[in-house]
Amino acid sequence: MRISVVQFGNLQSFRHVTTGDEFNISQLGEEQNWLSLSIKNHKEYCDLHGYSYFFHELEDFPNDRNISWYKIPAILSAFAAQDDVNIEIHEPQWVFYCDLDTLVMNKSVKLEDIINRAEFLGKDLILPKNKNFKSRTMTSKEKYIKKGINFGQFFIKNCAWSKLWLSKLWDFPLNYVNHLDLLQTKYYDNCACNIMLKSNIFETKKNSIVVSNKLFNSYLNKNKNSTESYLERQEYYYKDGDFKIHFADIDFETRQERMTEYYMRCVENK
Repeated sequence: MRISVVQFGNLQSFRHVTTGDEFNISQLGEEQNWLSLSIKNHKEYCDLHGYSYFFHELEDFPNDRNISWYKIPAILSAFAAQDDVNIEIHEPQWVFYCDLDTLVMNKSVKLEDIINRAEFLGKDLILPKNKNFKSRTMTSKEKYIKKGINFGQFFIKNCAWSKLWLSKLWDFPLNYVNHLDLLQTKYYDNCACNIMLKSNIFETKKNSIVVSNKLFNSYLNKNKNSTESYLERQEYYYKDGDFKIHFADIDFETRQERMTEYYMRCVENK
């Protein structure tokens, strides 16, 4: 099975999602900033298992919509990745998209074992479940959603439906004027994907499976004194042995500190 791991970003500067503050990445050093650590970590994982790694670099921050939306053209570019020698070898059959604020922690996990679940069921999209998070529905503005998905990491098959689905997702704010603000409002593409799943727009629900968050999207537990139940913590937060860790909703400086710490843990456990 031909699999590509895909990431994208601007490697020169970082813009905070909530405040809009910008940080000069070069001040942290080219090799030691958390974006570079994530890229290196994912490349090492791909080399270990024979997957291709595809990075889609943005030279500037886009003005038409928030940068988070640009995972969509990154994936579409990866779908078409090829050379002039043998197109079939270089086009991936599946893409595993990963935000840059993630690390592979258990490199023994094989992507085929996750993808085979979808292949068996005839599905083209694998999404990790999420709970009690801010999003919206087709008819509401921002509110807490009890059940949904996180769009920071997911698997998508390279097929006709997926390409059309990604274009539908890209156009969602333009086609539904009540949600036009999602181009620039926090939670952006994550909200749009949750709405498309909940409302089964373009058969999103029919063509996807929603799996345990721990399968490939464990969160860093920022609040050790959480009131969540033991089972909820087991379902959503990282513990040793999990495949991946996601440093979501953390400020730039804290993310630099924690991702460096966990990257070094991964290196030491080789």
